[in-house]
Parts: sequence; C-alpha cells; structure tokens
Amino acid sequence: MFLRRQYQACVFCLGLALCLLFPAAGRAEGKTYAVLVGIGTYKDTNLQSRPQLDRDALSLYNLLTSPTNRQLYAPENVKLLLSKVPADNKAGAVLATRENLLNTLKWAVTAAKEEDTIVIY
Repeated sequence: MFLRRQYQACVFCLGLALCLLFPAAGRAEGKTYAVLVGIGTYKDTNLQSRPQLDRDALSLYNLLTSPTNRQLYAPENVKLLLSKVPADNKAGAVLATRENLLNTLKWAVTAAKEEDTIVIY
C-alpha cells in the first residue's frame, strides 16, 4: 500500500511538472501567471506542521522563474505566498494570509486576459 501511494504521488508530481513547464502547448500567444502557495506552519496547534511545503513552493518558484523557463514564466507574473517568509526573500514572497491570498488571486484574475493562463499551486 505504501509503495502504491508513493507511485501515485510520483505520477501526480510528474503530471504537474509537465503542465507547469509546458502550459502554452498549442498556443501562439498569451502570458502565464502563477500563484504559488506554501503553507507549512499553522496557527491551529491541532494541525501538524509541514515545513517542506514552504520549501516546495519556493523550489517551484525558483524552477519556474529560472532562466530556462522565463519565456513562459516572467518573474513579475509569478507570486509566492509562504507561511514563513525567508530571511533573504529573493523571491519577494509574502505571508500566506487569507487577505494576501485573496489579493493575489484578484491580481492574477485582473491581470490575465482571455488568451492567458493562470496556474495556482
């Protein structure tokens, strides 16, 4: 059972990676906007912390905005929300509060046009 779940997780991650890296397949025009959310620490003490979720979202941000992918994901079109903002904060992350999440989603929907793509992670 454990191996089956690992396999399913790997297939899901591979599919997600393909969708993120090739969102413009079949499209000649349009920008891609991304809202990446990593919440690994919760105010509710009944919920177990998962600090890797912050790291995963930051890693995905770094992948999408790397020189290789900048043609699809311009850094100014990718927003990162985390439960803990890193000290260096090169990515320009903001705290993943309800207000910041709603504002970021509103930004993406307002900025995107009909031919654009919005990715939410």
